[in-house]
Amino acid sequence: MARAKAFQGKRVNCFDPRTVIVCVLTKVNAPCRRQLNAEELAGEIMAGNTDLTQVDSFYTEIDADAQRIFAAELGIPEDVLLRTARELAVRTH
Repeated sequence: MARAKAFQGKRVNCFDPRTVIVCVLTKVNAPCRRQLNAEELAGEIMAGNTDLTQVDSFYTEIDADAQRIFAAELGIPEDVLLRTARELAVRTH
């Protein structure tokens, strides 16, 4: 059974990678003039670019399940996902 969550007032399947990617991009790009696509966001995460607003939002506003699904779909290794999270935590504290 698919897990559903509310996103912008609608129920969405949180395990459908296409839905997760759209939800992630909508959330992280919301406050930004420059909109990143999925590949660009993945590249910034893999590069450890913790100064980028979208990367910060990815780690602070997206739940861990959605982060993992996004990373798996875009080929971000889990160790890189965790390393960038740690770098962001150090930078913000």
